[in-house]
Amino acid sequence: MVPTKPTERTRVVPAKIAAGRNRKSAECLVEIYGANLGRRIVLDHSPTHIGRGIDADVPIGSDAVSRRHAMLEHRETGWVVIDLDSTNGTWVNDLSVTEAMLASGDNIQVGDTIFKYLAGNQLEALYFEEIYRMMVFDGLTGVNNRRSLLEFLDREVSRARRHGRNLSVIFVDLDNFKEINDTYGHLAGDLVLKQVARAFQDRIRREELVGRYGGDEFVVVIPESREEDVQRFAEIIKERVDSQAVEFDRQRIHVTVSVGIASLTSDIESAEDLLARADKRLFDAKRSGKNRVVAEG
Repeated sequence: MVPTKPTERTRVVPAKIAAGRNRKSAECLVEIYGANLGRRIVLDHSPTHIGRGIDADVPIGSDAVSRRHAMLEHRETGWVVIDLDSTNGTWVNDLSVTEAMLASGDNIQVGDTIFKYLAGNQLEALYFEEIYRMMVFDGLTGVNNRRSLLEFLDREVSRARRHGRNLSVIFVDLDNFKEINDTYGHLAGDLVLKQVARAFQDRIRREELVGRYGGDEFVVVIPESREEDVQRFAEIIKERVDSQAVEFDRQRIHVTVSVGIASLTSDIESAEDLLARADKRLFDAKRSGKNRVVAEG
């Protein structure tokens, strides 16, 4: 099934177009999610076309992208992104648009690729800051990526052992996620992952961390909390996801998660062992019917 665009947001922009190609530019796109992470596209001519076609200024080799998908056009007040009646739509900051004025820091999603638009006098600094963020955060969901998650967990295991403090891990997996992708398309799946990530981010304290462990798997690291409080937190997240349907293509997608919890004990030697324990409890949650929380003990 090819998803159609949900309710669109259109921003009114000035009609006058800046003349000429090959203009000196202080703007660029950085690919933060897709096949070419870190790719920088300097916006030095207008219009700049994005698409699957070989003649595109910004080619993307993905079936989720139309041959002529979108274009960026420079006007008196800045750059505008325009959808070219693409199959899967053009999105700015998770909202479908037909035409939108861009501000520095905006995310532009074209098919299964996400670009960040950067503009300003300190463009090089902004670019390298974005490269650093890509080393820490997942470009799709905004939570920590697997690498930074595992580094944080390693440090917390060492700290908990050194000071004799509590440490727990919550392992979360979306239920029937493949069916969501197969039924509604990968753009719907991306939207589901973003909403589930937000359910965690809104509840996370400063000393805790949530990361995307794999495709549809998330891990939450919770230091210095009692096991009953960790389980209560996991139940709140599960219920929150269950109660908030994702709207896509004028349909409501019901999403649930299964959760496994493990806490650091004397017989656990490493962060990998702690994750493996939580993963086993996650498997138990899946096997016993899904949409539930299973803890050790």
